[in-house]
Amino acid sequence: MRYLELINYQDSWPTEFDKTAKEIKVIFGDTASRIHHIGSTSIPGMMAKPTIDVLIEVQDISYVDALNTKMEVAGYIPRGENGIEGRRFFIKEEQQKRTHHVHVFQSGSDEINKHLAFRDYLIAFPNEAARYKQFKKDYIKGSSQDVAVYQQSKHNLVSELTENALKWRKSNE
Repeated sequence: MRYLELINYQDSWPTEFDKTAKEIKVIFGDTASRIHHIGSTSIPGMMAKPTIDVLIEVQDISYVDALNTKMEVAGYIPRGENGIEGRRFFIKEEQQKRTHHVHVFQSGSDEINKHLAFRDYLIAFPNEAARYKQFKKDYIKGSSQDVAVYQQSKHNLVSELTENALKWRKSNE
């Protein structure tokens, strides 16, 4: 069981993302067409697990597996698709705590659109971000501290917010 830790927004998270993106760009080179900060640490003011989520867009996902050794040297553990078809996933840990998640998708993947829409929607609509943050605050007051249980508990809200985000994004195209 991974222990759930949720903390208030840290001003250092964007800087940590920038540092991580530069390190990853060196490893991925031209294979990475774009690198994005996603997840709760990318949303100013959001309570989050202190884990920087990075999304990398690549032109051809099949090239990513050849980078596993370089990622391991940089401290990342390759996890393959890890439950999402077409993704390559890496984790980084320090003192048995996750510090980074790296999600790699081929450009054009619906997953990229979902992650970016979710982030952008919560930034654009502070009332929705506040609702998500309140869920997190309420959750940690008395619920299980198991990350898997937390992920399952927030599934319906995240699905609703993602659906709203995708509709919002489509209406603004």
